[in-house]
Amino acid sequence: MDLVSSVKHKIQPDLIVPSGSIGIAISGGIDSMVLLDILRENYPGQIHAIHINHHLQPSNQLMRDCCIHYCKQHAIKLSVIDVTVEDGNVEQQARVARYGALKNIDESVILMAHHFDDLLETLTIRLLQGRYYALPYSLPSTREIGSFKLIRPMIDSNRASIKEYAINKSIVWVEDPSNDNTKILRNRIRYYNNASLINLQMKLNRYAKITKEFERIATAKLLPKIGIQFQFPLGLQSTNKEYLLRLWILKMTKIQISPSFALTILKHHTSAATDKLPISQLEQWKIRRYQGELHVVCDRDIHITKKDIKCPRNTSILFKDDPKLENIISRHFIKRIMQKSKVPPWLRGILPFFVCDNQLWAIWGIYIHPNASEFFAIWDAPPPSLRNVRLPLLNSKQFQYNGASK
Repeated sequence: MDLVSSVKHKIQPDLIVPSGSIGIAISGGIDSMVLLDILRENYPGQIHAIHINHHLQPSNQLMRDCCIHYCKQHAIKLSVIDVTVEDGNVEQQARVARYGALKNIDESVILMAHHFDDLLETLTIRLLQGRYYALPYSLPSTREIGSFKLIRPMIDSNRASIKEYAINKSIVWVEDPSNDNTKILRNRIRYYNNASLINLQMKLNRYAKITKEFERIATAKLLPKIGIQFQFPLGLQSTNKEYLLRLWILKMTKIQISPSFALTILKHHTSAATDKLPISQLEQWKIRRYQGELHVVCDRDIHITKKDIKCPRNTSILFKDDPKLENIISRHFIKRIMQKSKVPPWLRGILPFFVCDNQLWAIWGIYIHPNASEFFAIWDAPPPSLRNVRLPLLNSKQFQYNGASK
């Protein structure tokens, strides 16, 4: 499959937002400028280019100007974002600044121009670093990052095909001088590009694919058999608990962690006093403990708004901390029903209370008044924060209170 066909194949229609807007991160280098040109020709009027200026070297201004000139020439929307790179490992800190900036872009899909040679180099780096657990998940073709989906449509294409396209189409790009810095491990690997290394890299790639498929099967078949679904039981009797926790976290968040880090998480949550609510942070996710189980919670998912809910017009929607509730129902009743229904503390403030004629008719998912048999409350799309929560009256696809749901 040629470069253009491969890119178009990777950008499936269901991965593009309904508005048709496609974000693409461009640096001004050859890879991203080629991808931008392919998108311009095949998805005209849909492109939102995003250039992040790290201000690390003089060439950054040349790369910025290259992006501006191309986008102006072809009437492509361009956002230029200036970031500050913190002290420390420059590559790592630049990556943190870059992804932090992209999270603030109002696009649900953002493309990046990583290619097959980048993947092989990353595999080699992780092997040298001893990060064997991370090998299968190096530069995935798609990944959820914060509020957007990252897609790498050139991940199956090599550097040679990209350069051939650039020359044939007379693409203008700027070479990043940092690519010549052999103090950077990736550059040393790139320039030590002999047959033996390429052979090793191809074997690493095959190993990574096999391991990833094995872990996918293990997650799908093994975890349910030992009682691990949406929550991880801390009381699980297993000598390999940290490996099972790693698989569960991978399933729930798509984030790969080492078994040693999984063991650290287990110790943190099992050693905390019973009246505490320990938290482990994983990017935008939190691992939280409640009643002997670990839960995965995403901060951006913890919200329900009144506009999400359909219910009778004469019904008011309130929340736990609304002062109006104090005249309708006692705090003791609320606490008792929440505890009885095993609602985790971090969800108690977002469950809607339905009030009609100054009387509590229902609490979303856990309570309905005996005289409100015909009351209903429906959502069109279940809030992500309740997707994997077991509440007594909550259906996994649609929440509806009526005679049948009682």
